[in-house]
Amino acid sequence: MRKVLMVNSGGIIDGKLSTSTFVLSQAKSLSNRWEVVWGLCGWKSTSILSVISNIIKLRQVVRNHNIDIIHAQYGSIYSFIGLLISRNKPFIVSLCGDDVLGTIQPGIGWRIREFIAKKLSLYSSSHADHIIVKSNNILNALPSKLQYKASVLPNGVDINFFKPTSKSESRNILGLSQTKTYVLFNQSTGNNLIRKNKELAIEVIRRIKKIHSADIELLVIGKIPHQQVPIYINASNAVLLTSIHEGSPNIIKEAMACNIPIVSVDCGDVRARIIDSSIGYVCPYDAEILTKKLIELLNRKGMSNGRNNVIMQGLSTDQVSKRIESIYLSALSLYIGD
Repeated sequence: MRKVLMVNSGGIIDGKLSTSTFVLSQAKSLSNRWEVVWGLCGWKSTSILSVISNIIKLRQVVRNHNIDIIHAQYGSIYSFIGLLISRNKPFIVSLCGDDVLGTIQPGIGWRIREFIAKKLSLYSSSHADHIIVKSNNILNALPSKLQYKASVLPNGVDINFFKPTSKSESRNILGLSQTKTYVLFNQSTGNNLIRKNKELAIEVIRRIKKIHSADIELLVIGKIPHQQVPIYINASNAVLLTSIHEGSPNIIKEAMACNIPIVSVDCGDVRARIIDSSIGYVCPYDAEILTKKLIELLNRKGMSNGRNNVIMQGLSTDQVSKRIESIYLSALSLYIGD
């Protein structure tokens, strides 16, 4: 079985692997055909000593495990480390959003960090055998000389994990009211908080309460166990997304897989994802319009056809893993002449 080294942030906490949930899901979907070896660089890997330490450590991993291909699961310093350890191995970079689009965090420190991160992402990508981007807006942010070797491939969603379940049972598990209307909002954590634009979501719910005196609540999730995310989604009447920018937001595809309707601003690839949804709206960054569309959606009191759309768009983890494997094999053929 061929081996791929996943270079990403993370580590071992209490004896358990800890890294991005979408990378874990991707690795699981590849595991029947590829042996995934983890090249985790810690959660803070930007110091010179940290970078040097990770390069030395991961070069040893490449040698000891006879790695066939290097896949950096993010740009910035992780793609740079991946490049420096790849040597004569095929090298793939996945660009996810902030690593190319930048951050909206305030302060000169973040502007410097953003500048360096983008430069590292583009430099590493220029030396990669293939680039995976999560959405068209990331593709369009790349120089034209890099776009020719890039594929738009969003993260897949595990449709066996994210699936429609009883709203009543989900609310019982979470201790939520059976009569209240809940609108799910993923505020994420850490540096993503500002980008998720929670203030706009709060304003939309405030307007609905003012207009209709509705028993409605913004059900905010952030740092919760991944196992609970489908329960929160299925407990909700709708999902609201107001982010300032995104690549391909996972919460949208996860809600679709659970057939929960969506109201979102026009960011990332959301429009392409829900374009054929029976219940779902893409709106401008306007609280009045978002409020109107969310009221309209809630009044319909139905489920979306999102799950079928996820499958039709080829976005289940199994479907995405097959496309990733084809990218791997194509890159390998450049080195071994298959």
